[in-house]
Amino acid sequence: MVAFCMNRVSSGVIIIFAALSSFSVGQNTCPKQKVLLHNVSPQYYLDKGERIEVWAKMIPEAWQDNRLIGGVSDPSLLLFNMTSVQASTAFKEVITRNVTAAITSKPNINQSRASHKSEFFIQAFSEDASCEALRVATNISIGCPPYRHIQPRRLTFLGCNELLSRSQVVNTSFEHENEYDVHKYGCPQQVKIDEPFVPEFDLYDKDQYVRAVTANMIMWEENGRSSYKYSLTMREAGCLKPAQSWKKMSNNFLLSLNESWTRENYQSCFEAGDATTRGDLDAQYQIVNSTGGSRLKWTSPGLYVFNVRVVDPEFSYCDLVTQFAVLVQEPPPGGFVIPTFLVLGCSCVSIFIILIAMYLTVEYCIECT
Repeated sequence: MVAFCMNRVSSGVIIIFAALSSFSVGQNTCPKQKVLLHNVSPQYYLDKGERIEVWAKMIPEAWQDNRLIGGVSDPSLLLFNMTSVQASTAFKEVITRNVTAAITSKPNINQSRASHKSEFFIQAFSEDASCEALRVATNISIGCPPYRHIQPRRLTFLGCNELLSRSQVVNTSFEHENEYDVHKYGCPQQVKIDEPFVPEFDLYDKDQYVRAVTANMIMWEENGRSSYKYSLTMREAGCLKPAQSWKKMSNNFLLSLNESWTRENYQSCFEAGDATTRGDLDAQYQIVNSTGGSRLKWTSPGLYVFNVRVVDPEFSYCDLVTQFAVLVQEPPPGGFVIPTFLVLGCSCVSIFIILIAMYLTVEYCIECT
């Protein structure tokens, strides 16, 4: 009897372990995924203020797991946010999943690092790490994209020869001539001498438009012309402390103008300073912005060749510098101009006289009949 009970217990234990073994094998079975669709490119560049959006779609086998997960190889560089939507198919046992990922760089990245690269991936979820899950990955470089540059808005290369009899600027201060490369930088922009001027630029990757340049910029005339001024003072611009200026930034005679004022040493005047930064706020505010109020005012006509640089360090990792020209023209000689009020007054009187004449004509015709 005891032996029989022992045999019954042993059989029960064997059955229980067999069931557990079968359950464990079922858990370790890798999910069957049919296909992973996506629009992920092998390589991306991520500049400041930009984000990358990618999507992926999992189509699993019938009754299989459709979950997708994302990740990065270096969390100190990248942030990402994923949204997920499930969708039914013609086969009710197949449920697809779509995910969209928005990827941005972390703020205040250590610029001293030699490399700013990280991998971003989307892959099928599996509880067993040994399973080979469907996966797509891309390498993201954080920094200045290749071929990124700025160019003047509405840039044209047509009709330059008609606009300029010759593409040369005479530098009267140093009595030598410098050429403006029309074929490289395009036609000069035309303005009247009494028109305030602010340059407008756009950001491009090769010939592909990226976005408008709304950051702070500095300008310097290539040939030393100084017959222009800025329309705002530092106080009028809203500065809380004296702004940087060419007089201050070009004190180091060992550096050229191109090297003396850059995005690396730029400081905003809209941040309150200490007692040592007090100074004259009535000096010219020599920083321009397409969305700000500062403009250039001309004191003499001629061709001005400007270099321009984006100095706002939060706009881009790139050193965005280009050259453009402005042709400042005198207004055409005007003859006698009839005042507007006189033209309108004469028109009203003429209409009134015509109406009276028509009325008298009608009355006369009625009396005649």
